[in-house]
Amino acid sequence: MRKPNEIGSQVFNYKNFSTANLMAVANGDYCFISVEVGSYGSSSDFKVFKNWTFRKLLENNKLNIPDLRIVPSDAEGLSMPFVFAGDEVFPLSEHVLRPYPNKMLTCLKRIYNYRLSRTRRIVECTFGILANKWRIYHRPVDLKPDFCDGIIKDLLPSTQLCTEK
Repeated sequence: MRKPNEIGSQVFNYKNFSTANLMAVANGDYCFISVEVGSYGSSSDFKVFKNWTFRKLLENNKLNIPDLRIVPSDAEGLSMPFVFAGDEVFPLSEHVLRPYPNKMLTCLKRIYNYRLSRTRRIVECTFGILANKWRIYHRPVDLKPDFCDGIIKDLLPSTQLCTEK
């Protein structure tokens, strides 16, 4: 967004652009299933995640995540949990996977990081689809932050939040 006169540096992100944070969870069909918008650009991803209702529901086991299932291709027949793939800012938990730190990784850890990054590309592609469907996301929006957040929240459910296939 364009920097509002009355806000100061709160909306500036680490790249010195005036932004609002938009954090989302997407499924394998390129649909947003949970979205958090409205934090100032100066807020870190961890801070946004920490205040997100989705995180609170996840930590309190209120997301109705399916029980453990046996992975069909697993030769040992081990039961595995359903998980969300995140990046380094997300805390590791039973239902959240994150990459290993990039220092002195074994071959297996590098393979794991690569496969996890392939999974995380779904979210990046979902944002790309959103931006190409609604071209307003390709340029700064000349609106006050609260109104800008409202537009984002109004556009997302009508285009990307999937309730049925």
